[in-house]
Amino acid sequence: MALGIRYQRKFASKKGVIWRIDILQEGYGGTEPVFFDLPKNCPLEIEWAEADKMAPVRRSSATLKLISDNDRQFVDLYTVEVGAVRMDVYRNNALYWSGTLDTELYEEPYAYKKGYEVTLTFADFACLDRLDWDRSGLMSIHDMILYCVSKTGINYTDLKKYISTQAGYTTLTLQEVNVLQDNFYDEEGVALSVGEVLEEILRPFALTIVQKAGHLHIYDINAVYTQNTSDVEWDAKDSVLGVDVVYNNVRVTFSPYADAKMMEGTVARDSSLTEESGGRLIKVDYKKDSYGSLTSLDGFRFHYNDTLESNMELSNGAKFFQICPIYSGNEDNGVAMSARFGDCSIDKDGAVNSATYQALNAPKDCGTLANGNVKANTIITCKSTYLGYISYRRMDYKLRINLDLLFDVRYNPFEEASDHNDNAERSTGLFGWGTANGPYQNMKDWCNIGYVPIRLTLRDSDGKALYHYENYKVLESDSYKHDGTKCKWVAGEGSWGQAYLCYYNFEDRKSNTGFGGWATNKQIIGYYRDGLPKQWQTIEDGEYIDLPMCGGYLVLEIGSGVHQFDYKRETKDIYSWTRWVLYKSPSITLCKKNYKEVETEDIEDSAWLNRAAKEELPIETILGTMTQRHGIPNAKGQLFDNKYNIYSTFRRAGVEDRLERLLIGTVYSQYASRHDTLSGTVVLLPSFGIYTDRSTTGKFLLTSEIQDCMEDTSEISMVEISQDNYQGIEYE
Repeated sequence: MALGIRYQRKFASKKGVIWRIDILQEGYGGTEPVFFDLPKNCPLEIEWAEADKMAPVRRSSATLKLISDNDRQFVDLYTVEVGAVRMDVYRNNALYWSGTLDTELYEEPYAYKKGYEVTLTFADFACLDRLDWDRSGLMSIHDMILYCVSKTGINYTDLKKYISTQAGYTTLTLQEVNVLQDNFYDEEGVALSVGEVLEEILRPFALTIVQKAGHLHIYDINAVYTQNTSDVEWDAKDSVLGVDVVYNNVRVTFSPYADAKMMEGTVARDSSLTEESGGRLIKVDYKKDSYGSLTSLDGFRFHYNDTLESNMELSNGAKFFQICPIYSGNEDNGVAMSARFGDCSIDKDGAVNSATYQALNAPKDCGTLANGNVKANTIITCKSTYLGYISYRRMDYKLRINLDLLFDVRYNPFEEASDHNDNAERSTGLFGWGTANGPYQNMKDWCNIGYVPIRLTLRDSDGKALYHYENYKVLESDSYKHDGTKCKWVAGEGSWGQAYLCYYNFEDRKSNTGFGGWATNKQIIGYYRDGLPKQWQTIEDGEYIDLPMCGGYLVLEIGSGVHQFDYKRETKDIYSWTRWVLYKSPSITLCKKNYKEVETEDIEDSAWLNRAAKEELPIETILGTMTQRHGIPNAKGQLFDNKYNIYSTFRRAGVEDRLERLLIGTVYSQYASRHDTLSGTVVLLPSFGIYTDRSTTGKFLLTSEIQDCMEDTSEISMVEISQDNYQGIEYE
């Protein structure tokens, strides 16, 4: 809904400057703004509160005093909605300042019916502290700043930049520096405020944003130092000379926010789903008495639906499940593709012989058809995760892909197989199998090696496939070896049948299976009957793959169906007897090349500033740079160029280094030696800039200002600044 000008008033200052005040309200559709009265003294005051000269955000507020002609004339301006009421201030018909009504501050005298004074407070960036960050993906710092500003609701002419930091030898516009938005959410998904994000994206670059004279200005001290200066004109006898703080040392701590677990598919438990009712009750086994009633204990209750909360997307008939254990199983949540609940055996032909039998989806093979296509469809799409590119150092890392699978023929997959739980040994003939093996023994004999189809794709920010991973040639081989011809990233979009996760019993691939109960995939092998590398038993189970050749978003998809073969590489129909095909915890983990998960700690840089001083200056950042030796491709706090490459250095004042050390250089330039301060009342300073004083050498930057628009004066504090100079820094 658009803002309309509801109230308007002009006044002339004592020096003849024409000020205009527009108060705009959301949804106001009046044809003419309403005139309001002002008190004679100080009706409008604009303040930039005291802040450190390197503060990332210089906030300002405006206090407007107006006369209420009737009781509660302005009370309806109060609203809890941020940005619903805005004040624009014009100076000589040019936009000068803009801010929205502070929704938490409104009061007026209650003892009078009319002619009393009401004070309204407006602010530019204050509302950002009440808004949660809600962006995702990869965004440039430039776009993030514009988004933050849009959330303030303020009016401004343009965004002016004074930046001396360079990428290579090109001055930054901030459009070439990109940030992962995951960095601004904690492990529980709780977001920082928009105000916090704005500060965090500016702090590492020693940048500040301020609103002045109708413009937004983003600057670093080193850049504005070279701008033209203006002399201040003292307007009273209250000026004071002082000195700024000098620090003993500075310590910059960068938290890169890197978790070895890059992605894990989860399904939240629903407390309303219990073991007492609903879903499907599974007993310990299906043994019955002479009346046909089940006699065993309650095993677990199985719930399945489309509504459980998850970070995975399902398709092609898959459902979320929740297991509520009673005697059997654990509190598991995940994705169900097949579930047969019949409380009796399945006959020798795999046919249904119970009225209580049900099937969620029929289990199936995902093997290759005669036309070369693979019988698989996407059933699980995991949340994408970003992976940065670290050049030749990508060979120092591996990705581990995991998927827990429950592929089982037993009625209760958490209890031992028996004649009443789809027997483990040869049947007694009780259920029509004659002397043939029961389903569980067949699974052990027929499913020595099993495969689940996956697609792992690296995509750009627009969703275009850059690379896809392939390892199907290992499946087709008579070997376990992983090399560049069998396991590789291939350009473009992939298809089903090009990548698999593999399940087997490491000790016995002749008469045992990798299925049965919950199982985790191991490194893929083909039809290989000899010994496997001993190292494979000492590392975490999973499929270990090399990193791709560039950065982008990793997307993991799980396909329908399971493929298996026996010790003779024959594929037999286990699917007619299969009751359960469940999945949980698909994940991508970043590991070192020695297969151990990466570990990260905060990175500290420190330097002496002035050993004679006492106070330390601590600075904490959540965005920054890491050395090429220590860079981690999945650190959320790293900075990326437009080609997904990770920045390791920038340049400022002729020095190329990590961002944290450049920040130390700027701090050193401003706080290692004496810098004068001046304060007092001056003729109003209507524009952004650097100031000088006729009686003192040096250039000064405002750290606070209160403008009286009627008197045309500014009550200021300003501090001397220096250009960046990194000579003599003693790094610890």
